Amino acid sequence: MKLDFNYSYNPSCAYDDAWACPLAPYENRLDAPIRAGEMTYHA
Repeated sequence: MKLDFNYSYNPSCAYDDAWACPLAPYENRLDAPIRAGEMTYHA
């Protein structure tokens, strides 16, 4: 299985509290931990 995070996105609720976030279906959840994310910039 290949997981491509280039196709991931933030739903509208990530930007505004007025929007409700839908929950992902159970079959879209992973049991394995994914060690990924944005790095913090240190000046």
